[in-house]
Amino acid sequence: MATFLTLVNNVLTELNEPTLSTSADLTSASATVGIQTSVKENVNKSIRDIATSEVEWSYLYASGTQALTAGIQEYTVTTAASTIDWDSFVLVPTELTTNGEFTSNITNWTESSSGTGSATYSSGALSLAAGSGTSAVYQELSLTRGRTYMVSFAMKNASTSGTAISPSLAVSVGTSALATDVSTGTYTSAGGSNDEGDLSYHSFTFEASATAHYLTIKNETASSTVLVDNVSVKEDVHPKSLRYLNEDEWRDRIVGTDKNQNPDHFAEPQYVYRTVASTSALTFGVSPVPDKSSYTVEFDYYTSPTDLSASDDTPSVPTRYHDLIVKRAVYYTLLTRSDPQLAQVYLQEYSFGLQRMRTDLINRKNYMFAV
Repeated sequence: MATFLTLVNNVLTELNEPTLSTSADLTSASATVGIQTSVKENVNKSIRDIATSEVEWSYLYASGTQALTAGIQEYTVTTAASTIDWDSFVLVPTELTTNGEFTSNITNWTESSSGTGSATYSSGALSLAAGSGTSAVYQELSLTRGRTYMVSFAMKNASTSGTAISPSLAVSVGTSALATDVSTGTYTSAGGSNDEGDLSYHSFTFEASATAHYLTIKNETASSTVLVDNVSVKEDVHPKSLRYLNEDEWRDRIVGTDKNQNPDHFAEPQYVYRTVASTSALTFGVSPVPDKSSYTVEFDYYTSPTDLSASDDTPSVPTRYHDLIVKRAVYYTLLTRSDPQLAQVYLQEYSFGLQRMRTDLINRKNYMFAV
């Protein structure tokens, strides 16, 4: 991948100008002459031009989430977002466990093992080694009494020795640490080499009987080790897409009900709309006003490129299109040199290359929806 220094030197070479020898030359104002300073600015300008030539470049894609709060209708998106895909909003139940994917450790889980049992981190999973006793972890959850929640998790026998041990994993929910008074179940995993493949997934639901509950995961099979991953507790609500309304539609159709702030009208959101509440960041609202704080919205957005400054900075533009940055920067520099004829040659090459980039990276819909 070309660095900022490489891109600048490629432009200077096209212009038959002296290149910069070192990284220090690029960042030092005294080491660059007028043309070199202009080229540095034009490289960044070219990167911005490519980014703004399309709304949804795949290399600028990012995904975001926003937890909703009961009674709160409007929210601010991360300042990194320059454009939101308004058709991408999905309402999902909020994840209630912390570190259920065990990405790098087992923090937020409390160990409660017996005998020589132990709970440790192992390659992106929780390892429950029962040893001569049992191995268990638990985590406190904050729930709402009377609501139904779903617990899901994945498990796998850590043994690949071909032994006949088939570990048992007890997963329970209680109103105190290690308790089983709300829900409990036993789940098994195939033994030995039969379980060297994929994780097996399990799930169950329960109704909360209090606000504080504890999820316990326990390996009760002596001399066995079970790997556990993707532990999740969410309210048992089916995910759904939110329909986009522009602000005018929202004001014409339902603003009166939403702005009334009558709790009797609070409900599960059905719509998302764009607001202009902030001049420094994108904002959105949901309708109806959320009736509870167990919803999260997931959505896609697109970022803006960051200007290059250090010599080893690299552009977000995919490597195979770095020649477009060079051609566009040469074009701008030739205009300042009052050479419009040659500048048009580079502009045409840039335009052809940009069309190729659109074809490669933009997923155009080739169908129409009936309305």
